[in-house]
Amino acid sequence: NISPNDRVALKQTMSLPTDKKIILYAPTWRVIGDVVLPLDYDQISQSLPEDAILVIRGHHFNNIIDVPELANIKLANRDFSIEDYYLVSDVMITDYSSTMFDYALLDKPMIFYTYDYKEYVSSRGLNFDFEHDAPGPLVYNQNELLAAINNFEAIEHQYHEKIANFKHKFIQYDDGHASQKLVETVFKDDMA
Repeated sequence: NISPNDRVALKQTMSLPTDKKIILYAPTWRVIGDVVLPLDYDQISQSLPEDAILVIRGHHFNNIIDVPELANIKLANRDFSIEDYYLVSDVMITDYSSTMFDYALLDKPMIFYTYDYKEYVSSRGLNFDFEHDAPGPLVYNQNELLAAINNFEAIEHQYHEKIANFKHKFIQYDDGHASQKLVETVFKDDMA
């Protein structure tokens, strides 16, 4: 995680408002190249909390296009990594992306915008029981998405058990000391 002062400094470096909550939307790729996201940007803009902006960070295989210029919706600057956006965001919206595993380490809420769940699962499949294990709400249309965004601060409490189970199942060993543990295990006789 990052200190509050470093978070403000990073937001400034990234030209993001320091007085707004950052809602990160980081969908996975479905096709390579230019992508038009199936979003009604005007409805989202009108429904976002006054103290929040939506930042869209497409997959590196994608170029998100046709995003209108709105004061509270921005495309991410590709000069900054997805990890930078994790650090400055208050909540992440994703879908089936592996970003969920990295973001779960930060103990921040997630919303899963799964508008194409049946099609995605039948064409690409998933590696685990996503509906059962996802550490946050699955929303299937934009109205459900907007309701979840406007209630994101309650996710941690509402999904406490699912978040704990997800972390235990998928990231229990990701504690920032993996290299140290590996060296100690491999070279334990040499270190004695």
